Amino acid sequence: MGVDEVGLELRGLYGGYGELMVLRVAGRTRERYEWAQHVRLAAGAGITAEEIAAITEGADAETWTPLEADLLRATDQLIDRYRIDDETWARLAKELDERQLVELVFVIGTYTGLAMAFNSFG
Repeated sequence: MGVDEVGLELRGLYGGYGELMVLRVAGRTRERYEWAQHVRLAAGAGITAEEIAAITEGADAETWTPLEADLLRATDQLIDRYRIDDETWARLAKELDERQLVELVFVIGTYTGLAMAFNSFG
């Protein structure tokens, strides 16, 4: 798969799953603009107020399905260690195709970079 084939819209994960990851990035980076915009988008994607509140608790909140917990876990691992550990990757690879796996890394990285810019610019 070439880099030009990778989109940043989480084609296979778009909607609720993508919004969970973006909100986790916004919460972890304390980026208020991303948080405010994506809370609205998440609600439109069917994420409940209870789930939005649980995003700040991370993967261990009882709210999540196993896949949702692993998406949040992957988000935290990329922010903290710049990689997804082998165990989390293996579980994600059972649920997602190659394109989705690549896209989730790019989306988390892109929104982390945006948070750095927005937080720096004030």
